[in-house]
Amino acid sequence: MLNPKLVFPGQRLTVEEEYAPGRNAYVDDEGNVVASAFGEAQFDEDGREVNVSPKGRLPHFSLDVGTIVIGRVTLVKDAVVILNIGYAEKDGEKRAIYDSSAALGVARAAREFIRSLHDYYKVGDFVRAKVSGVTPYSIEVATNEKGLGVIRSRDEIVKRNIAGSERLPEENNEKKKEE
Repeated sequence: MLNPKLVFPGQRLTVEEEYAPGRNAYVDDEGNVVASAFGEAQFDEDGREVNVSPKGRLPHFSLDVGTIVIGRVTLVKDAVVILNIGYAEKDGEKRAIYDSSAALGVARAAREFIRSLHDYYKVGDFVRAKVSGVTPYSIEVATNEKGLGVIRSRDEIVKRNIAGSERLPEENNEKKKEE
């Protein structure tokens, strides 16, 4: 075991080809092993695993039934939507959540009948949902209550990034004529 190193949440520790993520660590989209807690990184040479031992007194935060989560839609099927959870709020405390996904079933998506979730959600939408079930293998969420559902659509994000503050050529010509 190497000397422990102080790390912060989100800090890159190594790559997954060299060490597997252990406690309080995860693999990001680029294959980096990243810390999910403040503490000491400990590299286990024998097991080829990196763990982060938390430092200080951190409150326990788990995704329990009733926790509100914000996630991004990563998959849409007729009967289910998969969200990549980014943030959670419980008892007034907000936390970033790393490496967690949740399933939104068609029965818990809205109060009215839904033929297909494709009509309501698109990949890239940001969704506010409430955790309705937690098992060792999955997190289930619901959006069938007031204040839950799409909070920022993919179309809005794309439109803002493409158009931004740019003006179309016709708009520029009209403004020049008026002046």
